[in-house]
Amino acid sequence: MHTLPSILKINFRGFFLFGVIDCQNDTQFCQSTFKNIKKFPTIYQLNKGGDYTKRMRDLIELPNTLKGIIYEVFNEFQPEMKEGTQSNLNQLLFTARNNKKIPLLFVYQDDYVNPGLYLISTEKRFNEVFEFIVLSNPNPEVKKQLSIQKLPAVILLIQTEQDPEGAQLVHMRYDTTYLNLRNFLDQV
Repeated sequence: MHTLPSILKINFRGFFLFGVIDCQNDTQFCQSTFKNIKKFPTIYQLNKGGDYTKRMRDLIELPNTLKGIIYEVFNEFQPEMKEGTQSNLNQLLFTARNNKKIPLLFVYQDDYVNPGLYLISTEKRFNEVFEFIVLSNPNPEVKKQLSIQKLPAVILLIQTEQDPEGAQLVHMRYDTTYLNLRNFLDQV
C-alpha cells in the first residue's frame, strides 16, 4: 500500500477539511492516483463516503479563487433561510415562535454573503431549534429596535418566562465564521 505524500489537513472554519498534496516530491504517486487531474496546483472537492477509487474518479474541480469556491459551495449546499424584509420581519418572528423555534437574525448591508451562516443553516440539528432569517439593508428604525451598532450582525431573539410576548436580544460578539457560529449556537 502506498502512503500519501505530505498532506496538510486544515479545518476550514469547522465545516470542510482540505488536504494539500505535494506532487513535486512524489510525481509517480500523483500521476497514478490523480489520473483525471490535468494540471497542478489545483483545487478539487473529494466527496465523502463510498469507494475511494470511485471518489477519486469523481473529483470536482473548484475555481482557484475564494469567491469562486464560495459560489460552488453555495451551489452544492442548500440553506434553510427565510428572506426577511422591513415589512415581513414581524410575521417571520411570529411564525418562528409558533413553530417553537428560536429566531436567528443575520442582518447585513448590500450583497454581503456569510459562508459560515449559510453552511450552518444547512445542518438539520440547528434547523430543528433555530429559524434562520436574513435581513439586508435595515432601516434606522429596525436597527434601533434590534440594538444594532454595526453590520453585519447575528442576533438571537430568546423568549423569556418573565415576558412571554417579548424577547431578549442576544448579539453574537465575534467573527461570524462557521466554527464561531456553531460554538455560539451550541451554548443556547
